[in-house]
Amino acid sequence: SYNASYLKEAVSATAAHRGTTEQITDLPVLLKMIADSVELQRMWDKYRREYDYARDITYEQVLHSLKDVCMKI
Repeated sequence: SYNASYLKEAVSATAAHRGTTEQITDLPVLLKMIADSVELQRMWDKYRREYDYARDITYEQVLHSLKDVCMKI
């Protein structure tokens, strides 16, 4: 469980600090880039192999959760 307003504030503050505010303004485009990234999928697959608690979590499930969180902030 998380507080969506705190998460939104944290994401905004982090983006401002990093100078990436413009990059997060179009979430659908950003989410599509993440979904289409073969490199990120490879990284997730490697992570799954290294950590037992993540073994059964697919990249598609991660994307679904990410989209769900993004739509709430």
